[in-house]
Amino acid sequence: MAVLAGMLVPRALVAGEALCREGDPAREAWLVDRGNLGVWKDGRQIATLESGELTGEYGLFHNRSRTADLVALSDCSLLELEYDRLERFLVAYPQAALALLRTVIARNAPAVAH
Repeated sequence: MAVLAGMLVPRALVAGEALCREGDPAREAWLVDRGNLGVWKDGRQIATLESGELTGEYGLFHNRSRTADLVALSDCSLLELEYDRLERFLVAYPQAALALLRTVIARNAPAVAH
């Protein structure tokens, strides 16, 4: 995992600052290191992301545009990973790709259940 750690770029947000907006091009994923992010859709908060949670990974598999607004609920520190770097990592470490795919499917299962 040292390889992956070397690809991460620190990013800081102050409370109330938007990380991204719905429809923005998706070029990176983030790991919440400290603080909380609110996930907003259609003007209402639908989730809270906390320390240790990954977000933005869906764009790697989807149409590469953001599906919700992400706004800092408190001062936050994040670790940012560009999709190009993430893709190279996943090709080199297929087990990590499988774990990420499971995460994406689990998060989106309620939305696609019939």
